[in-house]
Amino acid sequence: MSIDDLERTYDAILLFQFRNESYNTKRRVCEERLIKFKSHSSEEALLYSNKRGKEEEYDSIQDNQHVWFEFIGIIDIFEVTTFDDTDEIISFKSCPSDKSAVNIFFSKDFF
Repeated sequence: MSIDDLERTYDAILLFQFRNESYNTKRRVCEERLIKFKSHSSEEALLYSNKRGKEEEYDSIQDNQHVWFEFIGIIDIFEVTTFDDTDEIISFKSCPSDKSAVNIFFSKDFF
């Protein structure tokens, strides 16, 4: 069994927005959602996170207005490691050297 055959635990932070017919383009209500799952690789984790975000979208009628809950993209994805003898959770991710960089992987379907 190779290391690539092992499932690893990942967390992803997904970004959603609520939009209605009287949508204000300057302000919107957004939701950040943390999901936890197993995956064999970071590439597979990215694909799963995008799929999961798209599956969570819905629309409905509330107070006589059409309301959409839309997946915007992935804010972050990271591998999680825990140790049995501690209460710490350690995550590993690459960070940009430029502190002002924003790591949001937008869903290509959003734009």
